Amino acid sequence: MLERLAAALLCGAVLVSAACEERPAGPGPAAEPAAPKAGPAAEPGHAKPDDHPAAAARPAPAGPLDVELGEPLQGAARVSVEALLDDPAAWEGKRVRVEGEVRDMCFHRRGWFGVASADGQKVIRVMTAPRFQVPAGAIGARAEAEGKVKVITLPASEIAHYKKVHKFVSEKELASEGPIRQAVIVAAGAEFSRPAAPSAEQER
Repeated sequence: MLERLAAALLCGAVLVSAACEERPAGPGPAAEPAAPKAGPAAEPGHAKPDDHPAAAARPAPAGPLDVELGEPLQGAARVSVEALLDDPAAWEGKRVRVEGEVRDMCFHRRGWFGVASADGQKVIRVMTAPRFQVPAGAIGARAEAEGKVKVITLPASEIAHYKKVHKFVSEKELASEGPIRQAVIVAAGAEFSRPAAPSAEQER
């Protein structure tokens, strides 16, 4: 009698053990995706290596444009492009307003644009990243911008690129033997405008 009872208990234990082994395991907690590593932020006025690829798209001037970006303009003193570029140190750290035609821009990241002087001979850069992006096709539009003046030294390794692709380094600066120091405006806000082109009927 005792032998039969022991055999029955042993058989039950084997069945329970088999049932536990065959039960599928529940899903474990999902692994969180690794956060992307952020690269070092570029200093205003200094491009990252991939800011200007050789095949960067250069959008043609678009149609009408009327947009305000960043902070509203606050009535800072208007200063000419010539004055800022001729004596950068005199304006460093001051909030100013510049206005004029957009003659140049960062076509890839749209992180800055260049405002031309009244005679079209000089261009000052207005740095917009990371606050806002320059509108695509802003070349040829009129812009007003406010921000603080910062004096930067252009990296010697980038001068050849700037000369080839952009317009904010003058021939006089290129001919100088020392480092090129320029005023840039770190923008708080900007306004861009361009009227619509007249229609064929209006031109008649």
